[in-house]
Amino acid sequence: KVTPDLRRAAKTLNFGVLYGMGSQSFAESTGLSRAEAKKFIEEYFNYFSGIKNYLEKTKEFAREHGYVETMFGRRRYIPEILSANWRIKREGERMAVNHPIQGTATGDIIKIAMVKIDKWITENKLQDKVKMLLQVHDELVFEIKKDFVKKTTPIIKNLMESAARLKVPIVVEVKSGRSWGEQRALVM
Repeated sequence: KVTPDLRRAAKTLNFGVLYGMGSQSFAESTGLSRAEAKKFIEEYFNYFSGIKNYLEKTKEFAREHGYVETMFGRRRYIPEILSANWRIKREGERMAVNHPIQGTATGDIIKIAMVKIDKWITENKLQDKVKMLLQVHDELVFEIKKDFVKKTTPIIKNLMESAARLKVPIVVEVKSGRSWGEQRALVM
């Protein structure tokens, strides 16, 4: 029963809290009072105590080693985390928490998927029918000849969803249209 709008709002708030959004910003983005927002954040971390532990361990690792890594071992050095300036330090903490998650998804996994898809396009001699145009965060944009859309998108979806083995499934949503504004969910 969760609509795309509800999912988008929940995702925004979830990542906001996860990456250190304070009660004031949370209140402003939700319309809650600051006290309600503070209570929500406290309850969020009580309910999802594993997340709070992960955040603290990640920040501690960054303070101790000066970097964090993605699931695939790609490092990001974060000297800001040791800054005496509290704003710079907080930004360093956000970077430390963000990189292992977003760097794994939009840095590593999406690139693995792109390589697999490019190889599939080349091996099947589809360069004149399927063109990978653009990566936007965790999305890929293609230009596909109209009569090949239904044949190729299930394969592309599968290549993306199988780019990495995680404890949770990678789920890819496929949309099609003549332009970004005309995109609609593609029924396969």
